[in-house]
Amino acid sequence: MSGRVSDADARELAACYDCLAASLLRYALLVTRSEGPLAEDIVQEAFQAAALRWAKVRDLPDESRLAWLRTVVRNKAFDVYRRRQTARDKEPQLPVPVFPVGTHDAAMVRLAGAEVWSAVRALPHRQYLIAVMRFRDHMTVSAIAAELKISAGTVSGEIRKLRSVMREAASRYIGPDDAE
Repeated sequence: MSGRVSDADARELAACYDCLAASLLRYALLVTRSEGPLAEDIVQEAFQAAALRWAKVRDLPDESRLAWLRTVVRNKAFDVYRRRQTARDKEPQLPVPVFPVGTHDAAMVRLAGAEVWSAVRALPHRQYLIAVMRFRDHMTVSAIAAELKISAGTVSGEIRKLRSVMREAASRYIGPDDAE
């Protein structure tokens, strides 16, 4: 509880945790559709929130304290799901290397885009991050290198590989003459 909570408050919080954590974890598992690690993290975050507001939470009756903690768990779970949804909503924004002309071409580009995104999602984590930073967030090679703490040459090499992966994924729907 590093400095923000007195020893007496820390003991009270620990007793509260011992008393309510199991019940709160069951609730978190319900709210997170049995995502165990997520539920455990959210329970920890709920007790961290309680520590920050312990003067208020301490004086609540046990039922009200549990209700307060459940509200925190629910809100934190919803935040996770909103962030995930936002990420999913942004996924299709990776560009496809073509310019459609007609309806058929537009349909092929949409199919190719889904295939490209599927290929990008299957990449190792670092390559995935580089793809998102470069092609969705339009970050420069040097900015990506600084963010990931790797060399600009490594980022450039990964981007060349990514372009190849993306071209290959789109090739089923878009011929080589159609690609950039």
